[in-house]
Amino acid sequence: MAEDLCDAMSRWSANPVTRDELNAAAAAATDMLAASDATFPRLRDVRDSLHHQEERARGLERGRPLKLQPQPRGGIILNLGAADSLDSA
Repeated sequence: MAEDLCDAMSRWSANPVTRDELNAAAAAATDMLAASDATFPRLRDVRDSLHHQEERARGLERGRPLKLQPQPRGGIILNLGAADSLDSA
């Protein structure tokens, strides 16, 4: 596969890419992704929540029913942009 990708990139590029350069770039990208995951471990969950709002509205998560959990007593009520704590009432 790397060989096919290397050939395709060489055809589209003015500067041919060697297999070693491609492997080095893939290794660097893998390292960057691992560092990003370590720095922001929940970032993917945030992205999924933002990009899959319609699925969440239907009660699904990645095509399966959401696992709903009870919420602790208290919390926050948003009322026309103002936040009030339930515990302070």
